[in-house]
Amino acid sequence: MNRVLLYVHFNKYDELAEHVVFQLRQVKPLFKRVIFITNSTISKNDSKRLEGLYDDFLQRKNEGFDFAAWRDGIEKFGWQKLGDYDSVTLMNDTCFGPVYPLEPIYERMEKSGADFWGITNHAATKHGMPGTNGPVPRHNQSYLGVFTSNVVKSQIFQDFWNEVQDFKDVTKVIQKYETQLTGILEKASFANGILFDAAKNFSQNNLKVKENHSELHPDILLTKGVPFIKIKAFTHNNDNLYANNLLSLTNQFTKYDTKLIEDYFEQMFVPNVSIAIGNKIINQNNNAKLPEKVAVHIHAFYPDVLEKYLMRLNLWDFKHDLFLTVDTEHKKNEINKVLQKYKIVTKKIVITGTKGRDVIPWLKLSQDLQNYEVVGHFHTKKSATANSYIGEKWQDELLAQLFDAPIALNILANFAANKKLGVVIPDIPNVFAYLGGTVFFNDRKIKPFIKDLWLEMDINKDLDLQQYETYVMPYGTMFWYRPVALQKLDDIKLTDSLIPPEPLQHDLTVLHAFERLIVYVAWGAGYQYRIAPSHEYTSRFFDNSAYNRTFRGIFNAYGLNPLVTWIKQRIIYVYRRSPATIRTLAKRVYRKLR
Repeated sequence: MNRVLLYVHFNKYDELAEHVVFQLRQVKPLFKRVIFITNSTISKNDSKRLEGLYDDFLQRKNEGFDFAAWRDGIEKFGWQKLGDYDSVTLMNDTCFGPVYPLEPIYERMEKSGADFWGITNHAATKHGMPGTNGPVPRHNQSYLGVFTSNVVKSQIFQDFWNEVQDFKDVTKVIQKYETQLTGILEKASFANGILFDAAKNFSQNNLKVKENHSELHPDILLTKGVPFIKIKAFTHNNDNLYANNLLSLTNQFTKYDTKLIEDYFEQMFVPNVSIAIGNKIINQNNNAKLPEKVAVHIHAFYPDVLEKYLMRLNLWDFKHDLFLTVDTEHKKNEINKVLQKYKIVTKKIVITGTKGRDVIPWLKLSQDLQNYEVVGHFHTKKSATANSYIGEKWQDELLAQLFDAPIALNILANFAANKKLGVVIPDIPNVFAYLGGTVFFNDRKIKPFIKDLWLEMDINKDLDLQQYETYVMPYGTMFWYRPVALQKLDDIKLTDSLIPPEPLQHDLTVLHAFERLIVYVAWGAGYQYRIAPSHEYTSRFFDNSAYNRTFRGIFNAYGLNPLVTWIKQRIIYVYRRSPATIRTLAKRVYRKLR
């Protein structure tokens, strides 16, 4: 068949996701001509990745969404040229796939006698139209639509596209174009075809017909041979279990590389969302190749704790440079004695003063550390503001996750194998379970600091860090990182006036806000993160007990117990003045609150 494809691409960060490249590579052989239309800016590097995957290229402003982009592609190519092809396919990049071969699908649908066809459809509903909640007509979903030459040559089809406007509100595009085109063509007596008729098939399976099945039931579509998975299917429910289950099904039923899905979410979605897609626990990498230039920075505020690091460093059998910072000259002398004891040579020891804990000393070394491929940032921890055993337990757990010889070796091998890996953080320490969970309250109080620091770095990715209850972060501010991934941190000016004197108020300072930004800064630079797991185990029964204890703490911390008392009083009031049915309901609620 003599086919032409008009493919619309958009990326809000002006990047080219690998799943798009894969998609074009798979569909290109089906078409005699491919017109690539982008509403984003394509970099020189991304242009090279697209070489050979299109025949015509159209760069346009991001106006009017995909329908206006298709309109401009049609205008550039011309109706006469389009009419010379057997069919015109309009496609966008809002799906992953194809997860199944497309050629048999095209051959099957072309033999069906349909004048135009799509992959899936949306049933007619009385309500649900975006923007108005009005009726939605039955229509083919627009992520892939095929139109034969007799449709393309028709005046009604051409009039439709010539009248497409550059709406700024996507709901207008859905109301005026996406939900209307099918009905317009059917009214003109063109035969409609659909690969998977959701309205018909789902009614037979006792599922709700009046839903967007491509987003709500992608698992069923996958098992029925639908070749694309909507990106929104992974985020519609905002459910970690749901998204990971869909990944598992994709691996089970198809040969599609689900790493394309995981990489897209790491690229386009903040870590809080992308953690739901795939497994962020660091892989076991037996690749002997390691980064050539590795540095370790340790802020040795407690010289006695430094020995825990030096004992482990003596077991390392890979090349690295050691940088130490310390707050006083006296401690520097102590450290030199400890270094002699373990026969360890440092690249540099710097006295950095008493302010800023481990963060300011680390930033003061940033110019030295920028020359390395991978750096580990650590400090001696005691948590002087808490019980001493907590700090010691936390320190030992972090060392086991990040610093023990085989662990550090594996982390470095992962950096060497994955050039997009920007930071490796420890998992949330088990010691937190014993504390009953307190991070939520502290995060709320330092959100203004977090917002100000993010804005100061002027990172070109939209992010409202104040909307999250907790953060993906290196608890304890110890982690491995690629310096290029955290370059933006140098833009932050942590002056002495911003840094409070010791002892710091627990988790309420700009330094703790800084700690919460590490993973997000790497993400903003286009890098991924991974988590080094804890090797300790606590029963899920214990975790559940800690969660319940935390929930009780919320009531106490926020004065909700008086609120519960007030609710009980109101229930009693209603109970005494209501009919029997309401009194019975009030009694049940009251018992629940006791």
